[in-house]
Amino acid sequence: MHELALTQTIVEMVAAHAQGRTVKRVTLEVGKLTCVMPDALRFCFDLVAAGTSLDGACLDICEIEVDRSDSKGFVMLTFDTTPNYTDTTPFPSTPTKWTYRAIYRVGDQRVGQWSKPVSVTVGG
Repeated sequence: MHELALTQTIVEMVAAHAQGRTVKRVTLEVGKLTCVMPDALRFCFDLVAAGTSLDGACLDICEIEVDRSDSKGFVMLTFDTTPNYTDTTPFPSTPTKWTYRAIYRVGDQRVGQWSKPVSVTVGG
C-alpha cells in the first residue's frame, strides 16, 4: 500500500509550506498510470492529516472517463482534483472522435450525475 507513504510525503510537504497555518483544501492530480487507488489515498489522507495543520482539510476528486471510439465505451481516464486536466494519450493517425465525461466523488462514492459528454476530434 504505497498510498500511505505517498500521503505521508504529501502531508509533510503541504504542512511545511503552510508554516503552521490551517490548510482547508489540498489539490492533487492522480493519473491512471500512477497505480494509486484514489479511495486508499483519501483514507490515508484523513488518517495522516489528523493532528496536523491539514486536519479536516478537503481532498476532492473528480473521476474522468473517455470514450475513444474504439468500441470499448467509456473507460476510466483519471481521478483529478485540478481544473484543466490534459489528456496526454498520443493522437491516432486518423481523425477520431474522443468523448469525455466527469463525475464528482466523495470518498468512494460517486455524487450527483455524470456531466454532459464533451467530444473533440483528434488525430489525422
